[in-house]
Amino acid sequence: MPAILTVDSGDSKPESDSNEFRVAMLFALHLQENSNISIWIAPDDQRLIPRVRIVADKSTVIELTASVYWQAVKDVGWHTTGQCGFDIGAVAVPGYSADSDIDIRDYETNFLLYRRSKSLNNIAARLVYLDYKITQNDPLKETLISQFQISHTNLRNIDNNALRCMFGNTDIKSSFAYGELEYEKFIDVLDGDRFIRAVLICDPFIELATRILWLRSRAELALNPAQAWRIEHIAAPCAFATDLDFGNPVLLKRAFSGIDEESADFLSNPITRCLGYNPKHGKLGPTHWHAAVQNISRFEVVGHAEYYDSFAATLFDRLGIERPLPERRAEPKRVLELADLLRRMKEVDPLIEMDLELNERVLSVIRKHWSPGA
Repeated sequence: MPAILTVDSGDSKPESDSNEFRVAMLFALHLQENSNISIWIAPDDQRLIPRVRIVADKSTVIELTASVYWQAVKDVGWHTTGQCGFDIGAVAVPGYSADSDIDIRDYETNFLLYRRSKSLNNIAARLVYLDYKITQNDPLKETLISQFQISHTNLRNIDNNALRCMFGNTDIKSSFAYGELEYEKFIDVLDGDRFIRAVLICDPFIELATRILWLRSRAELALNPAQAWRIEHIAAPCAFATDLDFGNPVLLKRAFSGIDEESADFLSNPITRCLGYNPKHGKLGPTHWHAAVQNISRFEVVGHAEYYDSFAATLFDRLGIERPLPERRAEPKRVLELADLLRRMKEVDPLIEMDLELNERVLSVIRKHWSPGA
């Protein structure tokens, strides 16, 4: 299925800077019976002839220019000439066989199109692990990448149509998708038994404190004229967070009472937004909260940060992974201190009231079955 793609240009780029290194393109991939791989890519500039970078058996590196014509792609107006396809096999890659390790990426964006490696576990499952947190530094992510054939960990940087392409590709049997997306938009694709869905809930005050401190750190980029463009898309939230006076409760309460709409949208109810938001239902509100509750009730693995080890163990058991659990990263002291400060201010509650209720619902269920640290 073709899709419009907006991606981070490489796995090594910081996931948090979500407006950087973005590019649009269309693509589709198909695995043929003889182990050849057919791909077409339509760049954002329809006049360009796309290229891919292929690494075979970790030693042979080949850059291919599209040489296959796709008349259908041209006919629908996605490419000027239709010269946008690749047939990747022994002819294109010397020594290539069905047993070869292979890594194929779009040359311009470094987006991973296909990977096959004997060093990966290649679990026969498709895991979608939603992480709505701004930092997305769960150590489980690092462990899980080595367990699957293909991993994409920058979901917030991928256009919705491209996500549909990824999720809808039935040729890929082992995949791991991690990060933030508006799940409500993908129910028709992700509901059912084709995917294992997981989410880890954390204290909404801790996430709010983390987001505020993250915004303050991003705002420092504006001091450098060469870097200021990196935060243009979050200029108002950065300014709001920077102006907060944590040492003056009166001013702090006044700031949250008069928060601007753009900053409120960035900070408010990220759990509900991730699990239940759909713009077709209007501005984020109770309708989306109810959708979030219904959606999360159908997830295969749901956990809470207070019971992190139990969540990790359950997920590993569901996937058949037999290895030590990764150690949970402790929250920074300054995050915990700010969270405690915010917890004592009723002016903050409207920002996260839906997440607070969802958080309590999850905790009430988990407490009946799991023990902290178990």
